[in-house]
Amino acid sequence: MFAHAHSRINATGDGQPCIIDRNGFLSQTSLPGQVLDTFLSHFSRTIDHLRELITDGKPWDERGIANGLSSPGFATDFRVFRRHPLMDLGDGKHLVIDLQLLEDLLSGGIYFQLLGGVPRDRRKFLFDLWGRVFELLRAELFDHFYPRSDRSSLAAPMFARELPFQGSLESKIRPGQIDRILDRGTEVLVFEFKHFLIAQDVKDSLDREGLEKALRSKLVMDW
Repeated sequence: MFAHAHSRINATGDGQPCIIDRNGFLSQTSLPGQVLDTFLSHFSRTIDHLRELITDGKPWDERGIANGLSSPGFATDFRVFRRHPLMDLGDGKHLVIDLQLLEDLLSGGIYFQLLGGVPRDRRKFLFDLWGRVFELLRAELFDHFYPRSDRSSLAAPMFARELPFQGSLESKIRPGQIDRILDRGTEVLVFEFKHFLIAQDVKDSLDREGLEKALRSKLVMDW
């Protein structure tokens, strides 16, 4: 669907919207229509339903719009469209609201789809597992782009993974491990892989100091 929408938008080049017609979209493929129906039932919503989700069920009148626009983060909160990047127009037709948000369903959106189906008291467990998968992915990328060589005596020091280090009470450094070290002879590159989330209220506040504090906590202090 993303490839189809991308090609359509690029072909017109005039900003025309892309509409997916459920009745003929899969006509030249062997995929069953049920696959598309399931996808659309999860990620496409009518304009009335989208309005209800955006306003959290509150009246969408002039006063409600004014209050929304004056509240921090309202104009930059795209969570509803990230979950539902298509609009159901009726008669089997669905409008692609944003191409990038549609593509996100296959990347970062996977995590949030899983998160939405996990009870709140179990979400930290999912977060830890997802972070571990992220670290393993980065390790595989390193193995691919910096392969070890049995013919070189420098193979071992050139590439090392998950090296533990001792903490220091005096320096207030907790024990931990270095995710990756790449020794290039005259230079040593030390890598720390991080997967983290910034709270929505921090992003909505548009407060630079608050954002910097949250990033420092996640990237510098919390490791």
